[in-house]
Order: sequence, then structure tokens, then C-alpha cells
Amino acid sequence: MDKKTINWIRKDLENFERTIDELDQSLDSTDNFEGYMAGDPIICKYRISFLFKSLLEEGADVRDFKKEEERINKKLMTFMQNRGRDYTDKLYAELKFLVDQYPTMICFFLELDPIDMEVENDLNSRDDIEYLLKELDDDYDLRDIRIKVRALDDVLRCQFESNINLIMKECPYIERGYYPDSFWWRHPSKILREREKSQEELTRN
Repeated sequence: MDKKTINWIRKDLENFERTIDELDQSLDSTDNFEGYMAGDPIICKYRISFLFKSLLEEGADVRDFKKEEERINKKLMTFMQNRGRDYTDKLYAELKFLVDQYPTMICFFLELDPIDMEVENDLNSRDDIEYLLKELDDDYDLRDIRIKVRALDDVLRCQFESNINLIMKECPYIERGYYPDSFWWRHPSKILREREKSQEELTRN
């Protein structure tokens, strides 16, 4: 791994542990949507796991970093066990809040300036929905929420495909090659290739 990647991993791991400590101290007194988001440690957990999975597939030696990740994951598990249902209910409330905001995000997608910052903020919110869906799937009935998200995703995907050239020009850094395919909005290059292939097929026909 290059130095940039190593520093990136270290920063992410430090941030992961810090979100647990800060949330543990503030959860009783801080409103869920002011200051600290209940899902911050969950977001960090999944982002780091995606990165490590990709690096391992590439043959990178991340053994020392994996040990640190395992230690922090145990810390998160202890935190969640101590907080119990009260904490997961906050995660569920956060998920519903984000899903309720999703239609507004779609309505103004690519409409606000600066485009690059607005798109990054929008996609971060969509990432957070996916993280929380993964985390809460075993403990809550998410069927209605998933149906709503899938319907909204269809609209977002249509906007993505229609404006993919603009997105690639203005927001190329939204690409997250190491994210799972289920995070399709983090794979604009793939969407562009699929669109170009479809156009080529239409031209041939």
C-alpha cells in the first residue's frame, strides 16, 4: 500500500473510535439530529469494512490494521450492548428521518450550486440509508421502508443515467470503487459504460 492509503486507513480507524467515544458521552443529553448522529459509528464500521475487503482482494497486507479494526468493533459491540434497545431505536428513528428526506433530495438533485458539494452531500445521505438498512435488518421490520427506498432509487437512477456525463465531469470523486455493487450511485463509471453500451446497441439496430 502507498503512504496515502495507509494514512487514509489510520484516519478512518481513529475517526471510527472517536465517534463511539463522543456518542457515548453525548447520547443522553444531545438531540439525535443536533451535533451527533446516532449512526456515525455504524457508518464508519461499514466504510472501513468495505475498504479492507477490497484491499484484501488486491493482496494488500492489512493484518495490523485488521487487528485495530477488530478491537474497535468489539468496543462498538460493547457500547451497543450497554445501550441496548434505546440505541437501536435511535438508529431506526434516524433511518426513518433520512428516508423521509430522500424525496426532497431527489427533487433538488443536480439543481443546487455548487453541484459537486450538493451531489456529495446527497449521496452521503443515500449511503447512510444503506448502512442503517444493513445494520437494522435483523431487528426491525424494514419491508415498507425498503419498498419506499426502492421506488425512490428508481427515480434517482433515472436522473443519474440522464445526467451521467454532467456527473462524471463535475463530480468524478463520488466514485467508490471498493463499495459493493448495491451502492450503485457510487459507481458512476459503470453507469456511464452501461449507457454507452446501450446507445451503441441502439445505433447498430
